[in-house]
Amino acid sequence: MTFKHIAKEYILPYFAITIGAVAAAFALEEFLIPSTILDGGITGISIILNQLTGKGISIFVIILNLPFVLLGFKQLGWRFLLRGAYGMILFSFFLELFKDVPEITSTELLAVVFGGVLLGVGVGIVLRYGGCLDGTEIVALLLSKKTQFSCRANYFRHQHSNLRGSRHTVRLGQSTIQSAYIFHYLQGHRHG
Repeated sequence: MTFKHIAKEYILPYFAITIGAVAAAFALEEFLIPSTILDGGITGISIILNQLTGKGISIFVIILNLPFVLLGFKQLGWRFLLRGAYGMILFSFFLELFKDVPEITSTELLAVVFGGVLLGVGVGIVLRYGGCLDGTEIVALLLSKKTQFSCRANYFRHQHSNLRGSRHTVRLGQSTIQSAYIFHYLQGHRHG
């Protein structure tokens, strides 16, 4: 193996997944969560469980994503398992690291715009390089292989239905949720 091959297959993907996981965790902890803006999927469920129990979001992210990672491994193989687990573990680590950092803005609109864009870009980078941060991304990848819909379309549908169902659990306005996810979708989910 040449250095170019090693860099392309190992160094670049893990570096990119690291950048994406840091960006997504930062967006959640510094913009969205302080403004009570809910994410979708397993991360959104983890945020709700955090609010109900006081336990760390990162613990729920790891525990609730385990079945999805194993499903992804079974369907997508070792490369996915290693990159997916790496992304989720880093994402959880940085959620913990950033939770005590003071929020950047208390203006909800700014939190939605900057948090949504940064989260979307982070998730998009991770997906682009073969990792994942949330079990719903795994479901979207698997569905894209079995249906005519792209990974992006499957992920967006799932996130939208999660948000519609959770809107009443956390104090949010419908337009705020939709704005965050439009940015999240447009900026980060170019994969598929």
